[in-house]
Amino acid sequence: VVVASGGGVFANALMGKKVAVIGGSGSYAQYIVGDAAKGVFSLPKRLPVEAGCAFFVNPFTAVGIMESVRSKGGKTFIHTAGASQLGQMLVKLCKKEGMRVISVVRRVEQKELLMKIGADPTEVVVSGSGDAWKSELAVLIKEHNIKHAFDCISGPTSGEL
Repeated sequence: VVVASGGGVFANALMGKKVAVIGGSGSYAQYIVGDAAKGVFSLPKRLPVEAGCAFFVNPFTAVGIMESVRSKGGKTFIHTAGASQLGQMLVKLCKKEGMRVISVVRRVEQKELLMKIGADPTEVVVSGSGDAWKSELAVLIKEHNIKHAFDCISGPTSGEL
């Protein structure tokens, strides 16, 4: 929410409104200074603040991931944190663009969530607490000749992929 303005038509019009800011630094700070004419955008009143936080980053990231895979001649890739907002965007965009994302999630409920938004159940791997997911993923890698993986979790998962 804009709490102060440096003046001007654009900045004054944003006073008291919920906004998203792109560019600059400090996006994780409690307060940030933004250029109202170039990088501050009013958000819909009904949009939760949490959704506004991902308003620009996740869509650009999803498109960037897909373009990276496409530019290397790929159509299928692996994405960890499959049930995240980014993961859900990838499921929807890949379906629309004729690409395939193999989503790795931690729980069965997350697999069900992805299936509700259009994920093929054979393309969602539940890692859970055991190691069975690794062999399931290995089969999919071989079956789809997957050469690209995007790990949002880090730690041992990166090496295991």
